[in-house]
Amino acid sequence: MASDQLAGLISGLIQNRRILQLHTPASAPDAVKRLVPLQVAGQEAVCGGFQYRLQCLSNDDQLPLKKLQGLPLAFAIGDDSGEARPVCGIVSRAECVLSDGALTVYELVLRDALSLLAQRSTWRVFRDASVLDISNQILSEHIQQNQVLGAAFQFSLSGASKSYPPRSFTLQAGESDADFLTRLWRQEGIAWHFDHKLDDGRPLHRLCLIDSTEAYPDNPAGTVRFHRADATEQRDTVVAWQAWREQAPGEARRSSFDYKSVNTTEAQAPDMLEQGDAGSRLSETLTDYQYDAARFGAGSGHYEQQARSRMLAHEYLSKGFSGESVVRQFRSGTVFNLSQHAEIDSHPESERAFILTRLELYARNGMRLDAKLARSLFRGWPQAMRGADGHQSNEAPVYYNQFDCVRRSIPVVPHYDPASVPQVGMLSAIVVGAEGSEIDVDEMGRIAVRFLFARPEEHAKGAGASGTPRDSARIRVLQPWADAGFGTAFWPRVGSEILVGFIQGHPDKPIALGGLYDGTHDTPRFNGFGSLPANAALYGMRTKELKAQRHNQLRFDDTNAQISTQILSEHAATQLNQGWLGTPRSEGKSSPRGEGFELATDAAGALRAAKGMLVTAFERLNANGKQLDRSETLSMMEECLGLFKALGKYSAEHQGQAADNEPQAKLHTDLQQWEQGSNTEPGGAGGRQPVIALTAPAGLVFNTPKAAVTHAGENIDQVALKNMQLASGERTVVNAGKGISMFSQSEDFKLIAHQGKWLAQAQHNDVQVDAAKNIKLSASGGKVQVIASEEIMLVTSDGTFIKLGGGKITMGCNDAATIHAATHHWTSPATESAELPKFDKGDVGRVPQLINPLTKKGIPGMRYEITRSDGSILKGVTDAEGRAAKIDHDAFEGMKVRFFDAEN
Repeated sequence: MASDQLAGLISGLIQNRRILQLHTPASAPDAVKRLVPLQVAGQEAVCGGFQYRLQCLSNDDQLPLKKLQGLPLAFAIGDDSGEARPVCGIVSRAECVLSDGALTVYELVLRDALSLLAQRSTWRVFRDASVLDISNQILSEHIQQNQVLGAAFQFSLSGASKSYPPRSFTLQAGESDADFLTRLWRQEGIAWHFDHKLDDGRPLHRLCLIDSTEAYPDNPAGTVRFHRADATEQRDTVVAWQAWREQAPGEARRSSFDYKSVNTTEAQAPDMLEQGDAGSRLSETLTDYQYDAARFGAGSGHYEQQARSRMLAHEYLSKGFSGESVVRQFRSGTVFNLSQHAEIDSHPESERAFILTRLELYARNGMRLDAKLARSLFRGWPQAMRGADGHQSNEAPVYYNQFDCVRRSIPVVPHYDPASVPQVGMLSAIVVGAEGSEIDVDEMGRIAVRFLFARPEEHAKGAGASGTPRDSARIRVLQPWADAGFGTAFWPRVGSEILVGFIQGHPDKPIALGGLYDGTHDTPRFNGFGSLPANAALYGMRTKELKAQRHNQLRFDDTNAQISTQILSEHAATQLNQGWLGTPRSEGKSSPRGEGFELATDAAGALRAAKGMLVTAFERLNANGKQLDRSETLSMMEECLGLFKALGKYSAEHQGQAADNEPQAKLHTDLQQWEQGSNTEPGGAGGRQPVIALTAPAGLVFNTPKAAVTHAGENIDQVALKNMQLASGERTVVNAGKGISMFSQSEDFKLIAHQGKWLAQAQHNDVQVDAAKNIKLSASGGKVQVIASEEIMLVTSDGTFIKLGGGKITMGCNDAATIHAATHHWTSPATESAELPKFDKGDVGRVPQLINPLTKKGIPGMRYEITRSDGSILKGVTDAEGRAAKIDHDAFEGMKVRFFDAEN
């Protein structure tokens, strides 16, 4: 084509009113402003955005494509009212498809801003924000931070009038902003569309969120006739109309487990469609059931709303209308009325209004083109060879569209596919907590984390990338065992790295799976020694004291031939070591310390067993037998009890003191019946007495450098099958409250004071010394002195006697009395002094007293009952010092004292 012909063509397009016009912003280059639109094709949809392909002509083949890229542009289609409907977008693609030096053809792709946000993907956390809050934040950021979007794009949330509660945690999981936002809108049942305007010549398109049919504006075309498209028609018309239906499920059901109430929240929404007799019966078993992730909705009301939106989406997709028209004012997201259609006219007026949900259009300015140029320009444009009446043409202006619509009474609700939710997998995160805390959990043991993907610049308000509990909702921690007040409790420490999974893969439902070691969190150094891989045979758990450096640990050592376990607290070095005992293993090495078990502490220790305790060194290999297997102990006790009884009886029969066998016999019985009532003898009774038995086949050793005390409330019975031997470096003192009986059945009875005085007294009674044979008294280095306060009498079995006392000496016999002496002297009377010992009686009376063990003071006003050894009972009330009445007696006695509440 010659240059003058091209100039005339372009000039003609500019000077004549054509249906397709191009609008550019004031900042556009002049070469762009000189572009002349030839044809456009594309589509727009509610819940879908728009995309148009625009072909423009130019006589400038030097226009760089980058001058077009990202430029806000608008094309306007003149309508039957003389107005022009603009479609405003952003150039996302520019292509030079034809250039011969004289004519250059550019093709531009115009898209909405939301679809362009598909090119921006990120990982991002939103805290305590509703779907509208999140939408506002993301879209506002783009408008404020992006000059092109700020100049060409707006949004409105006013059409979303329902309640959308804040979400405690929402994660944009590597999705584009477009995919993320539309996923949230679909989930909540919010529709969206775009409207367009030229704002003082500036192309501007606006995203509108809508959740009510009343929010859709009326289309400027108003009421449109159903009529063929003739050149003689003054108004644009709908030229084709079809109704369609598609089978829908009978109900939508959803359920989600609420771990706080431990109930499954359920929501259901039956269909409200008239699907015909067969269709309704068919839908009865067709249920759209979705099991959502835990705590999916913000309460039952919100969850019901989501379920209803799901059913409304099915209803929206199950019934509609399609058509073709030449109505140039049509745009998606607007409402028109249809008239002069026989079937539609039969319905009430409210059912003749329709929401345009999708529009696919083609428009072309008319021009005379030679066949070769036409083929070049229309290649790849199948719509270009078709006129509204179906005849081929390239000279007249062309416009036609195809559309989908639903009655205005049908809610336009986008379909939500759970499969569109990204399956996140597992992510690393850092545990965060309140300032200064090492462990930060709530009442359910939930923690807060900062995900490593969180960038501060995308979390301007801090939540998500602050390193505080604001960075996430509280998330549960996976435990090996979790139950009602029992189970395991392992809480990750603040600052540690953990692995986070997501329930059902949903990005909004994180759960802590376990901890990970990293460059600043080393593997445990049990006992503070060694490292991996040398200590790889050590397994277990090691904790750390809060705000300090001490530890507790449970350690297993699987080293070949040196296996052991250890429970240790570094407080007072308290530990239980079992198995092969050795020094703490360092770099795989340990020095032996013994075998078996060791319970040790640098502080105090206590063993308590309410049903008794057996401490024995008798062997039971591999812990065979019962827990209280004590056959050897019982056998030895039977031997000792037998000897004890026999010697005690023999002593009693030979004027010795009879032994009290009952306490020892009862203890023996208790040991015999020890297991009765336990799981080894569940049917027995009287067992499980709180006794302690110590036994060893090779002997027992008790020693201390200080005092040793043995106390018994009843008897202390000591029996030796051979010798019982007592030795003391200084004194041996034996005191008895009643009596002492010592009996030797055979061999000698020896009482020897090697260097000190030997003293035998009966302070308030007689001394009797009997011998079956002789009695010998001797004083190797002194005198034998016999003193009596009244008389001394020596008598033999035949009656011969000598009696001294009363100032006289009397002798008698029944035979001769013989006295041998060298001489004899009978002088005047004389006596010697005789000093007798004096014996006092001490007070052995006792006063029972009730003492508070905490205050060490007496407890007044308590009733008491004292049972004495003779069976008599004394009763009374304690005085101000907690004392009972004094018990007077001239000898020690055992008493049983019981105290009672004054009111009982």
